[in-house]
Amino acid sequence: MKENYPQICLLITFDLFLNKKWGNSIRGKIIDFYFKEEKEDGSLKTVGYYVKHNRGKLLNELVKNQVESIDEIKKIDLDGYQYNKEHSNENEFYFIKPFEK
Repeated sequence: MKENYPQICLLITFDLFLNKKWGNSIRGKIIDFYFKEEKEDGSLKTVGYYVKHNRGKLLNELVKNQVESIDEIKKIDLDGYQYNKEHSNENEFYFIKPFEK
């Protein structure tokens, strides 16, 4: 990583306890990732299998494409799960898969 880039720590673990335990001791910006599916009524649901699967895919994309910026992360599409600005904030990125009939 170049010295002029801000330090970013991406928490991709599936154990939220680990995130809470280490979150305060990690220097730099911390981003948690959430994967949700939109239901027919517009509500969002977490499907555990896909969360774990997509975290692995996200890590693969980050490494394979040598992603170096937050904006690059937001452009990643994981089998229809896309970054959702409405639900996301500075420290929590929501990737949502739209409802399909």
